[in-house]
Amino acid sequence: MSNAIKVAGVGDNTVDIYIDSKEGFPGGNCVNFSVFAQRLGVEASYIGVLGKDENGKILSQALQNEGVNLQRIRFNEKENAYTFVRHEKNDRVFIKSDPSTSQSLKIEKEDLDFLNDYDLIHSSIYSKIEIYLSDLNNLGCKISYDFSNKFSPQIIDEVLPWVDYAFFSWSGREEKDIIKFLRKWTSLHGTELVITNGSNGSYALVNGDLIHVPAEKIKPLDTMGGGDAYISNYLICRLQEKQIETSMKEATKFAAESCLHKGSFGYKHVYQKIPGLK
Repeated sequence: MSNAIKVAGVGDNTVDIYIDSKEGFPGGNCVNFSVFAQRLGVEASYIGVLGKDENGKILSQALQNEGVNLQRIRFNEKENAYTFVRHEKNDRVFIKSDPSTSQSLKIEKEDLDFLNDYDLIHSSIYSKIEIYLSDLNNLGCKISYDFSNKFSPQIIDEVLPWVDYAFFSWSGREEKDIIKFLRKWTSLHGTELVITNGSNGSYALVNGDLIHVPAEKIKPLDTMGGGDAYISNYLICRLQEKQIETSMKEATKFAAESCLHKGSFGYKHVYQKIPGLK
């Protein structure tokens, strides 16, 4: 690894549109990772496809303002990916989304050349780049993948052989189910797994023993992007060779702080008329 840690978010983006207040916030797993990583003091890039519309401009401007490297970004003539969101008691209710532009990314040789000296690449189940994971793995850097809460045994079995870190959002599950899940998939592929369980905190295995870090006791303003904040901080800690439990504790604090602000990482945009809303 070089002295300066270099990471890249490769894949999904969106603009989270809060339809009740007509506010939009840049986001998406891989965009959030790149921004949070940059804020945590490492060199971060984002590779993905944006639209040439109002929402694409919101995203590209926010990423530029954060200092994220956009050398391998693409622009599509179609509208940018978006997600319509309502909030109930400070939690998110997803109404509708169109991720098609974001999920049109094709990894090219130029991307692989660009990423050749990176320390870690992060992607997600919403990015739809599973067919490229073997190519990314061949670069020799660490690979991270966020399954969110959309996982099945089939997609887990497809992805885990190619990645070093995997994250799962599994709110409301009992601890015995979490232990069983972690032991099964760790034994099959040896990937470092972390499960976030909402207000119950996060879980991982260390030498076969369960580690549980409780969530911070806060009154969240907005939980959007909280999971990505956790993942970003955890990964940077691990790249800095911190222990798993220490990384979980630092990530928990960073995620809690992110939930005290509106949107994943700020940059509120107020719409006169929300595009695509009927």
